[in-house]
Amino acid sequence: MDQFEKHIRSNKEYFDEPFNGKDKLWEALEKELPAKQKSFSLRWKRGLLGLLALSFLALLGWKNYVQKQDIETLHYALELNIELNDINAHYGTLVSNNLTKLESNVKLSLKEKQEFMHFIDDLAQEQELLRNELKVNLDNEKVLDAIIENFNQQIILIDQFVKRLENETNTQDEKGISL
Repeated sequence: MDQFEKHIRSNKEYFDEPFNGKDKLWEALEKELPAKQKSFSLRWKRGLLGLLALSFLALLGWKNYVQKQDIETLHYALELNIELNDINAHYGTLVSNNLTKLESNVKLSLKEKQEFMHFIDDLAQEQELLRNELKVNLDNEKVLDAIIENFNQQIILIDQFVKRLENETNTQDEKGISL
């Protein structure tokens, strides 16, 4: 047996007696203990930490959403650029072919060709403005339609001019043939 057990057995009668000063003893012991931290501040710290974590997750989610929107906008711009390139290739070839016909026409004077090309240049400048507007990203479908309409106007003007020249040439040829 150790010393503590020996002490308890030798003083057994003291332990069997009822102790009346329990309350006083506990009060004295509580006064000697360090002050207990309030659980209220701990709750606030946990709440703030949770709020901070929630805010961080919300910010992270918003960042991902914005990045996704940027990627979708870039994808749309690339599709639009491809569509614009297709439009330019198709209609540009048609306009170029018609201009070649017009320039190769020997019956037109240089002055007449220059006057007509002035109208075509005005349409080309308007088309450049439309392309710049397309970059600003206003209403892309309307701008693309306007670009196509601009090309169509150039083609129609050239065709009408060439047909008018052919009609004048045919009329002059018919007048020249008199028997």
